[in-house]
Amino acid sequence: MKTLLLAIGLFVSMLNAQQLTGVVLEKTDDGTFHPIVGANVYWLRTSEGTVTDTSGVFRLPVNSAANRLVVSYIGFVTDTVTIVDQSKVNIILKSDANTVAEVEIVGERQATYVNYLSEQKTLIMTEKELFKAACCNLSESFETNPSIDVSFTDAVTGTKQIEMLGLSGAYSQITVENLPVIRGLTSTAGLTYIPGTWIENIQVSKGVGSVANGYESITGQINVELRKPQNQDERQFFLNLFGNQDGRMEGNLNLRTPLTAEWSSMTMLHASTQRSVPDGNNDRFLDMPQYTTLNAVQRFHFSNHIGLEGQLGFQLVEDRKSGGTV
Repeated sequence: MKTLLLAIGLFVSMLNAQQLTGVVLEKTDDGTFHPIVGANVYWLRTSEGTVTDTSGVFRLPVNSAANRLVVSYIGFVTDTVTIVDQSKVNIILKSDANTVAEVEIVGERQATYVNYLSEQKTLIMTEKELFKAACCNLSESFETNPSIDVSFTDAVTGTKQIEMLGLSGAYSQITVENLPVIRGLTSTAGLTYIPGTWIENIQVSKGVGSVANGYESITGQINVELRKPQNQDERQFFLNLFGNQDGRMEGNLNLRTPLTAEWSSMTMLHASTQRSVPDGNNDRFLDMPQYTTLNAVQRFHFSNHIGLEGQLGFQLVEDRKSGGTV
């Protein structure tokens, strides 16, 4: 009988020696330890493994061909432990949040996209869209937009008009930051008084604009957003020069100045001229008018960062044109 009990005891001790038991824990910020439930535990370069139970405990048969134990769990750093003649082991995993470096996600918006937050279908043209066809003013900003046409209404003065949905510009409303500006006397030349370097984006709404914006926008509305002094991403100094073989020259200067913690200003200047005599077909009639334009906008923005906000601005324009016979 004693011999039988001794044999059973030796057999049980051999089974315990062939099985590895351990606990997988995490250390919290207050220094306490908590078990990790469902952690993966397996021998390196083998398919033998298991997972921890609700107490963080695992039991895994010893592999004579492998002595490196891998422990992994989502949100923690994977750890590899070397097992040498051990039947019990405690493993503490480190949180992955303490070791992962800063991750920067960079996204790039398309040059033209649809604003789905608006009650109307609004197409927004960013400055990237304007880069596709270099423009000098608002009337030349729609060369890449097939739904908006810009045509000359007067060959002598070179005035242009926007056409939307096949109708003339009289049925389209053009606003600057939702304020009607190109109307009345400015409807003939107002498109040229907004240089392209002043434009932040252009919002185009077609069709149902008369419901929300009045009778002036039967075919749609074009809203122009100018560069803003409170925009911290805006360049503080921007200079743009343009010239072509026909003698057209333009210059644009944007200056953004933070005055105080509450006040900021934006100065936008524009000058353009066409002094050559364009008569390519020698018919003694100017192909395009000669002109000199000076344009300036001064904007101020106030915000106390607790709800009180206001802005002030003015624009000065001097435009001289001459056309007709040479």
